[in-house]
Amino acid sequence: MVRFNHYVRIAGVSRSGYYKWVKRQERPSQKHLEDEQLQEVEGIYGYRRVKVWMKRKYKLDINHKRVQRLMREMGIQSGQ
Repeated sequence: MVRFNHYVRIAGVSRSGYYKWVKRQERPSQKHLEDEQLQEVEGIYGYRRVKVWMKRKYKLDINHKRVQRLMREMGIQSGQ
């Protein structure tokens, strides 16, 4: 156990934070799964259309600010 505590301290994370990360890797959250569905967007639509498309195709009601943020993080831009 001493070795594990040493590694956690070097990484700068708490033990509970490490175990939470391991759990997320095994079972992603619902929000993470929803975010992955945005990968299908190829940059031809803006955030408004993407929001409507997600609602129609996946029955997801997602906030437009979240769609904007995710598109920005993924480098997706509308083809204006």
